[in-house]
Amino acid sequence: VSFFPPPRMLELGQDRLFEKELFRSLGIPTPEFAPVDSADDLARAISTLGTPLVLKTRRLGYDGKGQAIVRNGDGLEEVFRALGGRELIAEQCIPFSREVALTAVASNGATGAKFYPL
Repeated sequence: VSFFPPPRMLELGQDRLFEKELFRSLGIPTPEFAPVDSADDLARAISTLGTPLVLKTRRLGYDGKGQAIVRNGDGLEEVFRALGGRELIAEQCIPFSREVALTAVASNGATGAKFYPL
């Protein structure tokens, strides 16, 4: 039985870290990022990426849910714990005036089956 999207694509699309690594491997630019699984990781991310940065849950976040802006090194333990204390991703903060979401699939025409890249 065919299942679309393939389970591997669901896995990649449900984890922000895996998703960003996939984009990079495909040559799609992303903000700089770092995995954060401890308060020490968060401190290193701040040192590497600078502030402000966006700290996000790797899973189950959307439309701002599961996100916090880190503007400096104050209150890091509290922010880290408030977002679950593990499986987070820190991203370079990119100023923007608009956000656009895009989903793309291809069809083989004959059967209408959708294909997702791996």
